[in-house]
Amino acid sequence: MRLPLPASFPRFSRDVWLVNASLMVFAAGFMGITQLLRVIYLLRLGAGLELIGALYAAGSLLFGVLGLPSGAIGMRLGARRALVLGAVVLFAGLSLLPMTEVVPPTLRSAWPVAAELVTTVGWSLLVVNSVPILVATTPPEHLRAAYALREALMGFASLTGLVLAGLLPALFAALLETTTAQPAPYRYGLLVSLLLGGVALFLVTRTGALAEGRPAVTSRSPRGLGRPILLLLFCGFLHQGGAAACRVFTYAYMDTAFAMPTSAIGVINGAGMALAVFAALNSSRLARRFGSGQTMILASLALMLDLVMMALLSHWIAAAVGTIVVLGLFSLWMPAYQTLQMEFAAPGQRGIVSGAGFMALGLGFSMTSLVGGRLAAATGYPPLFLMGASLALASALLMNHVRKLGSCTPSVPDRPADAPTSRLHGSEASLAGG
Repeated sequence: MRLPLPASFPRFSRDVWLVNASLMVFAAGFMGITQLLRVIYLLRLGAGLELIGALYAAGSLLFGVLGLPSGAIGMRLGARRALVLGAVVLFAGLSLLPMTEVVPPTLRSAWPVAAELVTTVGWSLLVVNSVPILVATTPPEHLRAAYALREALMGFASLTGLVLAGLLPALFAALLETTTAQPAPYRYGLLVSLLLGGVALFLVTRTGALAEGRPAVTSRSPRGLGRPILLLLFCGFLHQGGAAACRVFTYAYMDTAFAMPTSAIGVINGAGMALAVFAALNSSRLARRFGSGQTMILASLALMLDLVMMALLSHWIAAAVGTIVVLGLFSLWMPAYQTLQMEFAAPGQRGIVSGAGFMALGLGFSMTSLVGGRLAAATGYPPLFLMGASLALASALLMNHVRKLGSCTPSVPDRPADAPTSRLHGSEASLAGG
């Protein structure tokens, strides 16, 4: 399957493609195959829902906490070395889960959680330090397109991994002459994820010295960054918290409220991932027209309306459409969010700012996961979706305030460094909607 790229996409350097290819292969294995098969594998081993819940809670919370340390490691070691370290740690984590059957019974319940923690450390190092590498290896005027391509490739890979994960157990069951009621087919499926991790690790090691960091051109002094960056990160916290109201609970909602079959839920998830790829590929075009700040506002307002629709219309079609739209909106919002982070940050701060950005997203996701579960259990799903809509609205209103601070922030120009400049450019233009 060929991934279509808009004709306006620029030609990127070898390092950009290597970094994106490694993230893409890791996403297919970790975010696609492992995320689906690990749950069923553990259930086949006799694990309860408590362990499954502990896995998700531990992973999302740790990912949020690790944002800043991952950025600090990248600043200390260099972004490329941190990327390679993350790939090694993630590969090691992927090798742990298929070994669950052979560990001593006393460690059986703790082993999957340990594997989740290790893979989360590796994934955090990878995604956090990929952002400053893209800045270092991409001309400033092409940064939005680079972030959009990164999101599109990872979404496409996750979708491919999910489809592959649905086919692997039956395939291995036939090869092993057993049934999918046994854990073995899922164990071998997880080993395919490990194989993909080895390919991705090789790709990371092929990145060149340029990936260590080349400062992008900025037009202003980095002083006075603190307030805009902190407000931008809080926008990320609120937006991700709103999106999590759907992303965490919608599958349980469709299963319990409408008794939808798993196959139908899988088709809906696939449609959402396909829309996410399309949205990511076109996000840079939208940001060039409206500005990154305005794009974030529009995506948050659309998320609010989508969640309100899910709360008011108790129908499986509303749940399905809402889920698909949430996945697409996040891929539209995320490149703009990362673009503004790097525009606000001085070259020496990019690793920390990138890590703080992912930390905000992880904490927002964890907050809604913990609070939303109790809210839905006590009052039902509509109040949960309305809570998410309120968070999305708050993110849009706060981003509108951040947009007005553009005159006191540095920028990465949307044009080559030697092109004529005007009074308003870079992040000021994007925040002002220009």
